[in-house]
Amino acid sequence: MRIFILTLLSLFVFNLPAMAQTETYVPTTWTNLARAIWHFDGADAAAVPAIDTMLRITECGIVKKYATDDFAWNDIRSSMRKVIATGKSRWPATVRFTQAVNLEAYDFASFSFPITADTDWDKVTRMQIAANDIRQENACSLDIKDSDLKLLPSAASVRLDQAFTLKTVGVLKEVAEKFVAQYPQMNGVRRAYVTFYVTLDDLLEIRDNGNDPYQPYMAEFRGRIDKIEVHADLQRQKPLFIPAMPPRHSGY
Repeated sequence: MRIFILTLLSLFVFNLPAMAQTETYVPTTWTNLARAIWHFDGADAAAVPAIDTMLRITECGIVKKYATDDFAWNDIRSSMRKVIATGKSRWPATVRFTQAVNLEAYDFASFSFPITADTDWDKVTRMQIAANDIRQENACSLDIKDSDLKLLPSAASVRLDQAFTLKTVGVLKEVAEKFVAQYPQMNGVRRAYVTFYVTLDDLLEIRDNGNDPYQPYMAEFRGRIDKIEVHADLQRQKPLFIPAMPPRHSGY
């Protein structure tokens, strides 16, 4: 019975990461950041702390049930090593993340909304792409030792190959009119959301992240922005700007 249970468990753990990848650009969750680090061989699969940290991030239920069973836990570690060895080349290094911006009044001359100076981007070469709070991940994440958090950090940034600037958002007049009607100004601005689609090309370093106890380390990647989208809502249901977007595809 024990062998049967562990065989099923191994099959479940082995197949889960592959099943979870259903889109080209994955959100920068802690799990996906960990997979990106493995993708670039940024952690040692032979090291027990790295394996245990990955399990605590991705498989908290299994950890709680089997971590005190020496024999079962040893088999689970072996299964996770197989997951990493087989999956790391397939785990995507293409990610997406969203940042809020504040828009000023619509400019009819340029058919665009200027972005306020405190939320725009002006020739930036480095962007934070993830700030996952370890307190909010799962019940096991707080059990990870500080030294082990450095192996698979919950926060990440990307160093861009080319400087990025975004000071205005071009919006079709008919779309802008509906956006303005539905989202009145608050304190002189309207909120919108810019989603970045980024290809990560390499893992550069893992470093201290100041004195933040809940995001103590930062993984820094080298990468490039493939495209951006701007939406009126965080759920990305009402697009304001999507490259080559026909008017009928607006969210209004």
